[in-house]
Amino acid sequence: MIRIDRSFVETMNLNKEVVVIANREVPENKRSETPQAEKKRDVAAEEKEILQKAAAEADRIVADARLQSDDIKKNAWKAGYSDGKARAQREMEAAIHEQQEDAKRVFKKLEAYKQDLYLDLLDNVLELSFDIAEKIIHFNLQRDDDIYKGIARKAIQALNPSSKLVLRVSRPEYDRFFSEDGQWLREDIGSLPFEVVCDPGMSQGGFIAESDEGVVNAGVGEQLDKLKRTLNGRVQ
Repeated sequence: MIRIDRSFVETMNLNKEVVVIANREVPENKRSETPQAEKKRDVAAEEKEILQKAAAEADRIVADARLQSDDIKKNAWKAGYSDGKARAQREMEAAIHEQQEDAKRVFKKLEAYKQDLYLDLLDNVLELSFDIAEKIIHFNLQRDDDIYKGIARKAIQALNPSSKLVLRVSRPEYDRFFSEDGQWLREDIGSLPFEVVCDPGMSQGGFIAESDEGVVNAGVGEQLDKLKRTLNGRVQ
């Protein structure tokens, strides 16, 4: 576009011989805009502002999402840690309880075993003690006649007979003490009649007194068995 600028006319001849016309570019900012162009510019500026705001909002949403994600991860880790810790605690308590129960069962078995061992040992000790005692008694019976005579007298006194008396003795004691009808008992029983019977099935040291009042077994073996039963009953 060309305009005639009167300020640039160097010379003008009234006779119109010389006319100087300057051709100058009009500055861009001096150009007038059409309404359509101005509207487009405004729309572009508005779109740019909207895009900037949208980008900023998107960045904010992403940042918030990351923070929430981190919080979710932390909470999930804490929850998982708590659940895992609680489960481990329960498993540990269950294992400890099982071990305690196993220990109780073991101790119970050990106690039963100890009791059985103690009873077996005690039985063996008692058996050994009674065997030794029986041998000592029989040894003394062989050496001292008064021991067996004392057993017979105590049996008769315990029975306290008022009628005929029957004495059952073993073969060794019959030959040794009653070969002459046991006259040594006369001073103890007086005129009370008595009969001495040799019992082949009776063990050495045996002595049984019988009358209408009852029976008294004062034999060495019987007395030892009675003592053994008494001790075993107390132990059990």
